[in-house]
Amino acid sequence: MNILIFSSQTLAGMDQYRSLAEQFRNDTLYIESGQIYENHLDDYEEALLSYLQGHEWSHAIRLFATSLSRRHDLYEHEFLSAFNGVYDDLQRQIHNDYEKVQSHTKRLSFLRTNLFQHIKEILDSGRDYDIDENDDQSDNEDPQFADDRRTLVTRSNRNADDSGSIKTRLTKKSGSVSSSKKSQRRAAQQLEKLVQLKEGSKHEDLAIVRELWLLITKIDKQNYDVRHVNKICYQISTHQNSLEYEQKGELLQNKYNEYLNAIEKQLTTIWLTNPEQQQQENVQVMVINKKIREKFKKELDLVSNQYRVSPILASKTSQWKLVLFDSDISV
Repeated sequence: MNILIFSSQTLAGMDQYRSLAEQFRNDTLYIESGQIYENHLDDYEEALLSYLQGHEWSHAIRLFATSLSRRHDLYEHEFLSAFNGVYDDLQRQIHNDYEKVQSHTKRLSFLRTNLFQHIKEILDSGRDYDIDENDDQSDNEDPQFADDRRTLVTRSNRNADDSGSIKTRLTKKSGSVSSSKKSQRRAAQQLEKLVQLKEGSKHEDLAIVRELWLLITKIDKQNYDVRHVNKICYQISTHQNSLEYEQKGELLQNKYNEYLNAIEKQLTTIWLTNPEQQQQENVQVMVINKKIREKFKKELDLVSNQYRVSPILASKTSQWKLVLFDSDISV
């Protein structure tokens, strides 16, 4: 009788452990779930499932080195299949983000070239290029888009004041400057409409730089995933006594570093600060590039507050952030 009572209590306790392990898995507490399956239920296949769902590869490898050492089928078809899928996804994601950076940088260079030619024509004609007065004339936007952004009151007063700078047009649309949160929110929404990542839109260059910052931040954060996957590749190679996965890890790390170095070199496009090109510039080119930087800096001040960085640069992202958005940068 006592044996039956003890047995029923044991089964009830195991059911509680299993229920808790399943709950932990549903709550994305994969390590805790796997440890319950391992240590209290001796259910190593379920433990493996928890570790694989949570991408806890080191725990999975440990299982195959101990409790599941004879389960080559699980190792090949479950563990390696899942890990290779994550490896391929990360590799594809990094490549796609890098290609987007290339595309945006190319477009930004094109816009800068057009602006350079526009300023050069003005200077060659004997006139001076004023950042505010020439703002409307220097963009490539279709006039119908520019007109749509103005309120009826603004349209009726176009001849009186047609300055197209961001600050002026925001003031026109908001009517008056207010410190209320609602007014600030409206101004932010209006600014968002002005800075659009759309070919030919007003201030497209600002939108491109903002998109570059978001992409670069994303790529920089992928550094953790790359290092983690590289570490697991080394562990797999050690487990298999083979160099195959160690080489895969090194390939991913090297390609990631190659992309980072290429991106860092291209950031000079934003502020036209390539040292090699600056040495070859004549006086007129230097003057024009300085005006482009001044124009860009002035407009960027209005959209860059959300991207401010502290004086202490703790990571590569912060350094790039400073290059991209710090309004105190020398022009």
